[in-house]
Amino acid sequence: MDAEAAKYIETPNARAMGREKNIIAIDKFKREFSVEVALNPISTLEGTKILAAVVDITERKLAQQAILDRQEQIRLMIDSIHDYAIIRLDVNGIVVSWSAAAERLKGFKEDEIIGQSFAQFYPKQERDLKLPEKNLEFAIKNNRFESEGLRMRANGSTFLANVIINSIRDSRI
Repeated sequence: MDAEAAKYIETPNARAMGREKNIIAIDKFKREFSVEVALNPISTLEGTKILAAVVDITERKLAQQAILDRQEQIRLMIDSIHDYAIIRLDVNGIVVSWSAAAERLKGFKEDEIIGQSFAQFYPKQERDLKLPEKNLEFAIKNNRFESEGLRMRANGSTFLANVIINSIRDSRI
């Protein structure tokens, strides 16, 4: 018995195992597969017994890997676009993702801009008029907003940009 098992027997409590580390089981055909194990102490007349529930999580792991693979494919596709800044905002206009092209065109490094408001891309006079917020609100209500205007780079210089804000909704909502 290893030290972890001995410690558990001393002070049994309900817990799940296999979420943080990969637990491998072997079936009767000698095939390995990933499992989660839930341990629950049960008081009986004979003393405390441990109920162990073992769940095959192979399908879940395959689905999680498929999601990770798809996310990586999307990231690679976005990073291959060089002429257009692709920026993802939350509903409040906070930057949540930033493409390599956005860094080249706007001059902000990803770690400088993630978590910041997209309003800083607008000239001060437009920010004073709450134009960024109005444009975002229009896009949310109408699924899309498009305009051409001056935008700001990290170094304070301006450039003429055609800006499209698309409202992309999660299909689960």
